[in-house]
Amino acid sequence: PSSNASGCSHVAIPQAGAGSGCGPLRDGSPSVASPVTCLSSYVQSQCGPAPNHRVAIRKPSLVLSASSELGHPRRQVHFWAPTFKWGISIANVADFSKPPEKISYPQQVAVACTGLIWSRYSTVITPKNWNLFSVNVTMAGTGLYQLARKTRHDYFSEVQEVPAKER
Repeated sequence: PSSNASGCSHVAIPQAGAGSGCGPLRDGSPSVASPVTCLSSYVQSQCGPAPNHRVAIRKPSLVLSASSELGHPRRQVHFWAPTFKWGISIANVADFSKPPEKISYPQQVAVACTGLIWSRYSTVITPKNWNLFSVNVTMAGTGLYQLARKTRHDYFSEVQEVPAKER
């Protein structure tokens, strides 16, 4: 393999031809040629010689550092996932105006538990993700508030009987 100034590596496909070692030898014993040599020989026998027998292979240059483009916080999932998760908290705050009868226990339990679990996780990981922490504390708070509203309505409010209309 060789490389040029751009950092690309080139792998030369061996030339096939007389004595390439493909197929059985004259005495009938199997060939010891490499598969690349035999493939090259087969392609040349079917298509003719190619003008360029080099294949460019790019080397991966994925370096994550604080100064690199990919290392910037706004380019990583650790920034965008919690940022988009704020939508759940905002929707839950918008549901504060909903009547308690329309609040779902399973949904609010899931929101509250997710908030509690992930807010703990965000303080344990290194580096600490304060965006993740704040969104999950908000999720836990809004979920617990909605559960309190629903529980208060279902179990602690007095039911007012509506008088039946006379015909």
